[in-house]
Amino acid sequence: MIHLEISNGKLVSKGYEDLGGAVPKIGRLTLYRAAQRIFKRLGIYAHKLPGQVYKRTLTARRSRAITRTDKGYLVTFNPIHVSKKGRQHPYGVYLRGSPGSSKSQAKYHQGRWEPFALITQEELAKLPAEVRAALKEVADQAAEEMKGGR
Repeated sequence: MIHLEISNGKLVSKGYEDLGGAVPKIGRLTLYRAAQRIFKRLGIYAHKLPGQVYKRTLTARRSRAITRTDKGYLVTFNPIHVSKKGRQHPYGVYLRGSPGSSKSQAKYHQGRWEPFALITQEELAKLPAEVRAALKEVADQAAEEMKGGR
């Protein structure tokens, strides 16, 4: 499952979740709209390759979700392939990379599928400066907590 809780993405998610309590002047609607933009961009498919015969199932698009939490929103992207033997294989990280880094993205998909990390960074950059500053403050606190918890 890919969601905003991995690496730098974890810090962003922590910021989203804690923002409601830490900075009440930032409305939930601001955070929801950012989550909606990320959600929408996760639904954009890569262009077909020349000679590609694979019929798209739209599993990846259907696997996106926005979940309201106590203090913010969580965006998830969790496409799963079910093999002929019935085994489930999550593959979102290979399509989009992890939210904190696009390094986990499969080479085959690099340059075709927009990385989750890039989508998140670009959409967060669109937030007002005071919201970004508050997110950074909460993210920095979370990073310190993570360092101390090692």
